[in-house]
Amino acid sequence: MNQQQYEKACFEKFGESWPEVHRFLDQYFDLTRSMSHRVILHHRQGIELVVAVFGEAARGPAEQHIELDFGFVAESPGDLEKYYYPTTDEEDQMIQDKIKEMSPVFNRQVLVRSTSKSQVEQLYQLADHVGEIVQHDEHWGFSALFEIPRPTKANCQKMNVFIGHAIGLGVEHCHCSVLAIWTSLEEFVSTGKKEP
Repeated sequence: MNQQQYEKACFEKFGESWPEVHRFLDQYFDLTRSMSHRVILHHRQGIELVVAVFGEAARGPAEQHIELDFGFVAESPGDLEKYYYPTTDEEDQMIQDKIKEMSPVFNRQVLVRSTSKSQVEQLYQLADHVGEIVQHDEHWGFSALFEIPRPTKANCQKMNVFIGHAIGLGVEHCHCSVLAIWTSLEEFVSTGKKEP
């Protein structure tokens, strides 16, 4: 399928064409010039990355895109081995490198921000992997990292409990993939800005 066909099918089902989702999922086609590019993002892990970048509303369009290509949605790149036919050793290496880059995609960071240092310190005690508490003007904050091998309810429980405590304390928070480079701790603490 081409970009216009994905967009048309998406518009018919969701009322929006979501061109950015289709470009994102197929971003490696120009590097491989073969269908092997699909192994990189055409699976549940790729969908979670789409959601991390474009929001929950992009989940359906991403699933539809992959189903149009394969007829199903695999869990991970390893489940697509029988569809993987790199045309050169260089293509194989490039694809394997991209898949390795994807491995931290489910690790999540939660940024917190408050004018109350004591509230921030309370939350700091509840997180396993944290950076230093930073201050900007009257705001305090830090980044907590949660290692999530797969985005299941059980695997996300510790992060969700942490967020629940933040909400209970009235502390602003932002959770995103560790790959979400548009959200920096310093910018979040100083301005509260969560997205580009």
